[in-house]
Amino acid sequence: MRGMIDFITPLAGLDTAASQVHRVASRIAQSSNPEDRVDLSQEMVSLIQAQNDFKADTKAIQTEDQMNKNLFNIVG
Repeated sequence: MRGMIDFITPLAGLDTAASQVHRVASRIAQSSNPEDRVDLSQEMVSLIQAQNDFKADTKAIQTEDQMNKNLFNIVG
């Protein structure tokens, strides 16, 4: 629909953040193997970055949703 806000970008960001969390969780799970050394502090930083990205994308979706509601109210 013309004039509607595009949700694709923040949704893709959510997907990227979720993928990051899965990658980090996988690396941490593999760290139980003594041959595999995982820098837990770096993995924690990665998790925090993914969390911040997720929050930002969620806020963008909420803002876009509110803008669409306002647009529909104006158009009637």
